Amino acid sequence: MKYRVLKPIRDKFGRKLPVNSVVKSSNIIQNYKQRLISTGRIVAIDEIPLQPFEGEINPCIVTGMWKRPEVFKIFGKHYQNSGIDVIVAGSEGEQSKKLAESFGFTYLEQPNSPLGRKMNSTIVNGLKIGYTHFICVGSDDLLSFELLEYYKSLMQSGYDFIGLRDFYFYDIETRKAAYWGGYQEYERKDNSVGAGRVLSRRLIESWGGTVWDNHRTKYLDKSMQSRLVFSPYPERVFRLKEKGFLAVDIKSAVNITPFKLWNNCSYIDAQILENEFSI
Repeated sequence: MKYRVLKPIRDKFGRKLPVNSVVKSSNIIQNYKQRLISTGRIVAIDEIPLQPFEGEINPCIVTGMWKRPEVFKIFGKHYQNSGIDVIVAGSEGEQSKKLAESFGFTYLEQPNSPLGRKMNSTIVNGLKIGYTHFICVGSDDLLSFELLEYYKSLMQSGYDFIGLRDFYFYDIETRKAAYWGGYQEYERKDNSVGAGRVLSRRLIESWGGTVWDNHRTKYLDKSMQSRLVFSPYPERVFRLKEKGFLAVDIKSAVNITPFKLWNNCSYIDAQILENEFSI
């Protein structure tokens, strides 16, 4: 259960929550919850119950490409055998168009900045085509086929948002690999990671067809999260490690976020990922 804050309150950790923020039931001191409701400080967000998806699901993968052709070739070889259509927004004219289409992907030419508008173009195109669900990844993110099949089962079950709390990383320069256990800081604890998020058509349409802020070039994950927190639609967020699935972010010499050990991160045997994804 989620609650919208109508008057400033403090959660069970003592953190002040401003008006119009959202707090989960588990983050409120249970003995005070009813008092907060009766005094008009919080109000429940009416959540839509889970119901099986009507009809046949038709998902697609959406991504953006920019430079790093060696990484995109790994991406292309993986997803061309996934059985799921891929829409790519690129910004290098004939060069990126030819590369994307060589794997059978739909290609859209868009300026690389602002990145939010570039990525939203894939959603706009996919909505016109009629896809029912959108799997959002970077062009350096590989989701295992087993994970994609699990996603499909969750889509069919009626979940409008699906996300991951942890991820794997592989650096093609050093051939090192790492496992990251997810966000630990309070503001983002239990949030899903940006890569691998799944959004249903009806969820996106409830946002007016816009997934990311059009003007943004940075913090796109955060801009989507700001929409998700108010969503009343059924969601399923889980850990790869608990399910035994794999998903990896490929790092190279040119990356927005370079490869290193972040907080809650540790090295693993690189062959696990090399064997799974034929890196």
